[in-house]
Amino acid sequence: MQLTRSFQPLLKQAAESQAHLPISCGRAAVCNLSAELGSIKGTNRNYLYTAYKVSKAGLNMLTKCSALDLIKDNIICFSVHPGWAQTGLGGPQAPLSAEAAVEDMIEIMDNCTK
Repeated sequence: MQLTRSFQPLLKQAAESQAHLPISCGRAAVCNLSAELGSIKGTNRNYLYTAYKVSKAGLNMLTKCSALDLIKDNIICFSVHPGWAQTGLGGPQAPLSAEAAVEDMIEIMDNCTK
């Protein structure tokens, strides 16, 4: 939240300088890295990773609140879920390489609009 607030003047300046573009990542955007485990609707009775789930649910709420605030300056704000990737957290058994996860997220960002 503090990082987004710190960059908000620059994001607003970018959005204004790219006014000929649609409201999109090509203009000005904040993209948060979330996870499917942060979904309240998708929560099951499994108590594993509770702190992680709670932190991602909080990030999802922060993203929604930020999106409602930033859109007035033509800045979009959204979250992406990279999938279960082969990282230090996901481990080698994850089905998605870190590179593929990044490629997928870049594609989402390239196509994300208001």
